[in-house]
Amino acid sequence: MKIELKNVKYAAFASQETSCFEATVYIDGQRTGTVANDGHGGSNRYHPYALQKILDGHGATLPPHIGDGFSLSIDADILIGELLNIALAKKELTRLMSKRVLFSRDGKIYQTGVIPNLREYLASTDLKKLQADVVLNLEPIESAIELYLA
Repeated sequence: MKIELKNVKYAAFASQETSCFEATVYIDGQRTGTVANDGHGGSNRYHPYALQKILDGHGATLPPHIGDGFSLSIDADILIGELLNIALAKKELTRLMSKRVLFSRDGKIYQTGVIPNLREYLASTDLKKLQADVVLNLEPIESAIELYLA
């Protein structure tokens, strides 16, 4: 089952105990419903309500998050929270990579200053000077997000 969030609207200023957002949920490419949270610490709201049951069911098939002395089962809110984090990282990463070179070295992410004509720079510059393990700008966005969030 492929679950995606689209049309994400996030309000950092209104996010207090939880993220304040609204988004459209797509399952296997089909618009299935919407999800929202006011950012005041409550659970997400799903429309239609059956969407939450579908996501809870899918979460139950996933391995739990194992932490230091705890195991957390995946439910709809955790699943949506992870997808929201990925969507926000994608937005930030896309913005950063439009003007800068982002790269990893020794497990850390670094960025250059703003570079005019970034495409030309990437095509013509010897990127070995960066001593980078990976240049995120040259990776597919999904791979770049994984590295960025790691």
